[in-house]
Amino acid sequence: MLNLVSQIFEYFDYKHIGCEGFHLFKSGLIKDYWLIFEGTPSELLKKDVQGKLISKCRELDSDPALDKNTNVICLWSVSSIDKNTIRQIHKVEEDIFFFKKHVLYYTENELNSFLSQCSTTALSDLITKEPTNPSVFNNYKTTTSTGTWEALLYRICIKLTFIPIAKGNAEQISSLYENHNDSLSKKPKILKTLERSVLQLTDSELDSVPDELLTLLKNKMDTEG
Repeated sequence: MLNLVSQIFEYFDYKHIGCEGFHLFKSGLIKDYWLIFEGTPSELLKKDVQGKLISKCRELDSDPALDKNTNVICLWSVSSIDKNTIRQIHKVEEDIFFFKKHVLYYTENELNSFLSQCSTTALSDLITKEPTNPSVFNNYKTTTSTGTWEALLYRICIKLTFIPIAKGNAEQISSLYENHNDSLSKKPKILKTLERSVLQLTDSELDSVPDELLTLLKNKMDTEG
């Protein structure tokens, strides 16, 4: 994952200004820095870790703009994505000290699938064009729990906030929602059943991971008839 993310930085004109084992990137276009941290969110939040990281960044670049314009992207390999995973992500991303922090979590299956896709599609196209490809988006919506490359693609685009997404097919993606809404509008019974099912969910159920939440809704809708 480190090599993959480094390639993305370089493609978008971010220069590596770090040293061995310390991966700091500086934009050639704007005042923007990104530091890659490999490890868990809890490791990043350990006492003195962020202080040492920002001190090292200052040694490598004396620009006063560095302090307020440095992001940390935490690369976190996980065996599965569950409530505990999401909880840890929220904790570190909501931490306001030292850096703006983003956690790029991924499973081995997602990474391998993404790298396999890179063998047939240029990484630049994969990152900038495929997110607005309706077929890619539709596949992502229907297979979010299977560890696909599409899931990792959208996660990368969300976490690396400097990535521009190509225009052109956005209207086609919008049409997916319009078609979906049009279909639902013709089935008012389904909408009413869904609304009742959602209102019956408890706070703890609403805190469930997406897959569990969908299962809960489905079961409640089946009960509602």
